[in-house]
Amino acid sequence: MADFDAAGSPGLRFTSRLEAVVFMGMLALLFWAPLPFASNRAWAVALLDIWMCLLAALWLANWLRAGAPALEGLRRHRLPAALALAWLALVAFQLLPLPLGMLKLLSPGSGAAYGFAYGGAPAALAPISIETSATRQYLLLTMALVAYFVLTLLLVNNSARLRAVCYALVLSGTFQAVLGIYLHFTHADYNLFFEHVQHDPLTGSFLNRNHFSTYMEICLGLGAGLMVAQFTGERARNWRQRLRGLADLMLSPKAVLRIFLVIMVMALIITRSRMGNAAVFSSILVAGVIGLGLSNIPRRSLMVFLVSMIVLDIVVIGSWIGVERVMQRVQETSFTVAERQDRGGGEESLQERAGPGLGALVAWRDYPLFGSGGKTFYIVYQRYRAAGTRGFFDHAHMDYAEFVADSGALGLGCLALLCALSLRSAVRVLRERANPLYRGLALGAFMGLVAVGLHATVEFALQIPAIAFAFCVLIAVPWICRKPEWDVSSRTSRRPRNMSIA
Repeated sequence: MADFDAAGSPGLRFTSRLEAVVFMGMLALLFWAPLPFASNRAWAVALLDIWMCLLAALWLANWLRAGAPALEGLRRHRLPAALALAWLALVAFQLLPLPLGMLKLLSPGSGAAYGFAYGGAPAALAPISIETSATRQYLLLTMALVAYFVLTLLLVNNSARLRAVCYALVLSGTFQAVLGIYLHFTHADYNLFFEHVQHDPLTGSFLNRNHFSTYMEICLGLGAGLMVAQFTGERARNWRQRLRGLADLMLSPKAVLRIFLVIMVMALIITRSRMGNAAVFSSILVAGVIGLGLSNIPRRSLMVFLVSMIVLDIVVIGSWIGVERVMQRVQETSFTVAERQDRGGGEESLQERAGPGLGALVAWRDYPLFGSGGKTFYIVYQRYRAAGTRGFFDHAHMDYAEFVADSGALGLGCLALLCALSLRSAVRVLRERANPLYRGLALGAFMGLVAVGLHATVEFALQIPAIAFAFCVLIAVPWICRKPEWDVSSRTSRRPRNMSIA
């Protein structure tokens, strides 16, 4: 059975037009998701849900028609797929009506809420979620995310497809960086989708600099991995070879990729996001230690690249575009509200920042295993907020606390285990695989996961749909790199029709 290449992209080896459409649709979704306010609006989420429903239906039709080896792909990635499906099953279980006695046993907080008689007898059956309409919306988004993650594991089955997915995120990140820089320095001020938008500080199309910086962390990690994958370890022996190597570098895709990384770092610094910049700097150091100590990546090239990212990108370029403003924000950050008042104002204190997250952890005591329901933090927090806390919080400023409040220990455990095993897979790829692309992207994914994990301690970026879809790719990359390439066509049971593009 022959393969064909779509749109002049040799090496992608699609087995049918439907498979090509699904794969290209997944790439397009990565680029589209950040554009309408990072898809953090109900209508934008609905569009993503419909988009993924169509892609999943097309993939299923292709499997039924062409006999694509879905079972083989699931078997190869059964552990990450099982954890993702377990997370989906837990969110669906939160909407299942349960006897009130069982509900009080499984979720004391939910049992107490539904057991209270509002002008009549308490409900005989009630779900775990304390706000079912919000959890239904969350379930639809979770289905879309799990479908995207599983399809990534199934369809990205060779190096060409893996490179295409990672470049799609890098190009999206670069576009967001250029757009954000332009809108920031032109002091853009306009109305879009019935909302007033300003671009000070730099936010791109995210409207929140911390969410924008998290997206940069993911794109920078995979971009750095693509860069490392091109290191050969060859050293010039004379000045002619050095000149030839320099000319090849300037004319090669590596130079363009390096420029993309510089642009994204510039945008990240201009955001003045404290934890965003600290997370990237820390992830570079951690990834450097792991890469130098555990892999066969050319050490001299890796060291030069990492030092250039720290010295050239962060220090030199950062000093030119204002890295001192980031440091100023850090210095003006107080630990308590009282210290902030003594200073006469300034940046939000750590006490204020951590308040919603601490409230979520307190709520966890009443919703220990299954949580209060997906996307219900804004309701449950009202009961557990600290005295004197002002303002409305729809999210905790700590992803870990919000996940444990919404989905309990079981939900957080599924997600934490999936991320931990992805980090472990990245380390195994660095130690065991010889393919430069897989080693490089494993290191890049490790870098991105560390950065996002650090930033999640003070931000709720993983609750933003555009970032969640990009994060699905990030955690899938180590699993894809860990498995050797396999031939799709040789395992197909039936011969599909129309094998060429008109």
